[in-house]
Amino acid sequence: MIYILGIGPGSTVDYLTVKAHRVLAFANLIIYIGEMIGEDIIAHCNSKAEIIIKKKMPVNELQHTISINYKLGNKIAILMPGDPSLYSGQFMEQHCLQEHISWMNSQNFHYEIIPGISSLSALCSLSSIDITSFNRNQSIFISSIERLRDLDSFSEEKMGITFATQPNVVLFQSIRDWDYIYHLLIKKYPLNTEVIFAYKVSWVDEKILKTNLKDSCDVVMNNKINKHSLILILPK
Repeated sequence: MIYILGIGPGSTVDYLTVKAHRVLAFANLIIYIGEMIGEDIIAHCNSKAEIIIKKKMPVNELQHTISINYKLGNKIAILMPGDPSLYSGQFMEQHCLQEHISWMNSQNFHYEIIPGISSLSALCSLSSIDITSFNRNQSIFISSIERLRDLDSFSEEKMGITFATQPNVVLFQSIRDWDYIYHLLIKKYPLNTEVIFAYKVSWVDEKILKTNLKDSCDVVMNNKINKHSLILILPK
């Protein structure tokens, strides 16, 4: 059996579900590909399990490892950042959820997906934000400019149409494109629109920077945030 489970922001077991805790306690093989996993989570894994943690791993090597252990009857836990169904890593680098699903279905492997607590949920909680408050737009647009570029799916025209309705915007791994995003936003949103830049939510070196659209470029320029970022745009 294969379990694909979300580990939340990855800093601590505090953001794991009870079911995720149970799986980590009995899994024979535990795999994490990426950078955002803390020692606290590793310490809560089955002490007798084989634990593989790498920043990157070729797809064929990962699939070979899973296949061998599956056929041996081992219980396999594949750890993924956040909530895998919402955002599960960089395409062709950290093996997104759909890549796992497609391959496992082709092999007729039995698997279960266990949701995690997204860094989006963690950020809203830490910042006391009701993202669907009756005082604001009920629509939420969630995306990643980085992913759109990887897939050659980025369209300025489509993004402009989306922003025209002034939804709440959630952007994973997009801060490197902020200057470009900013120039799209100012055409559709007022300059006093709340903007939050977050880095490594819940980690010791976490940064949560609250500003407005008008001053947002200065905030990005004056703070070193590159990877592991999350952006919220919250129209009033």
